[in-house]
Amino acid sequence: MKPKFSVAIPAYNCSAFLNATLDAVLSQSFPADEVIVVDDGSTDQTSRVIEDYGSFIIVIKIENSGPGAARMRAIAECRNEWIALCDSDDIWSCEYLARKAHAIQSFPSANVFASNFRSFGPSSDNRDSRLDTAGRDWIERYTSPANDNFRLVNDAYRALLDFNPLYPTGLVLSSVIYNLVGGINPFYSRWVAEDSEFTRRLVAHEEARLVIDKEVTWKYRRHEDNYSKEQWKNIYGRARILQEHLKNKVVPPDFIHDTQRTAEDALGKAFDIAYWAKQYSDSLAVYSELPPSQLNYKRRIRHVFAVCQHSCRVHLRGEL
Repeated sequence: MKPKFSVAIPAYNCSAFLNATLDAVLSQSFPADEVIVVDDGSTDQTSRVIEDYGSFIIVIKIENSGPGAARMRAIAECRNEWIALCDSDDIWSCEYLARKAHAIQSFPSANVFASNFRSFGPSSDNRDSRLDTAGRDWIERYTSPANDNFRLVNDAYRALLDFNPLYPTGLVLSSVIYNLVGGINPFYSRWVAEDSEFTRRLVAHEEARLVIDKEVTWKYRRHEDNYSKEQWKNIYGRARILQEHLKNKVVPPDFIHDTQRTAEDALGKAFDIAYWAKQYSDSLAVYSELPPSQLNYKRRIRHVFAVCQHSCRVHLRGEL
């Protein structure tokens, strides 16, 4: 039996990009059974763009609640076994769902399917795909070759600690596994990297079986309005999510130590990136959270310099 897909799209102030996203979703060679768009309290022309598609999509309007909550509401309206996530500014290739259908039929025991992608837009370097940046070692260490460019991901939780290729737009999952893991938690709806809270909790579940498609089948739009556009914030958000999972006992027992180390390393990296970007106030805020394992000599020196630079800027603003 061919799979039926429900597409879940959260949309907020995305009128400049939403047409391209919806056109791509509605032009699939393997059509979706339904497309659900949740307008998350947009204040631009998003609602007008959506109205132009008439009965081709199901529209739900909510008060602004953040991307996580809007995505959760869209999923709650899905009626089919397979849920395809898509953000409102990304673009699927015309064969995107066809590849997903092929994967589902080829791997009947799998319930989570991810796709490789390239970024595009004014702030993008589109030479490499997402999996290209993982390095050959990640593919060889954590995945097993299957057929037609699909790879079975082994030890998925540990794999995502080393490198995370799971972005919402490239994700299709069964409604069964979605409900088993408890769905999206709206508490994290406005956090930077909020989507990783769900995907990490997803792959931590003992019933999750992940397949990733090495073929590039969608494009991730990078632009100045991206929710997590600043690199240090994205890395800091990753650390906070991992800390939350440790606190809430989401992390599988065998991976507690590795998760703690990964969270600490992410905090150190976030400090370094904020510092080199001359965002001294932000770097100082991150520094205050660094554990002893991250307080090396170089970071202590950078901290002193950041304090001086921040103090000078505050003093100058006071004189103006």
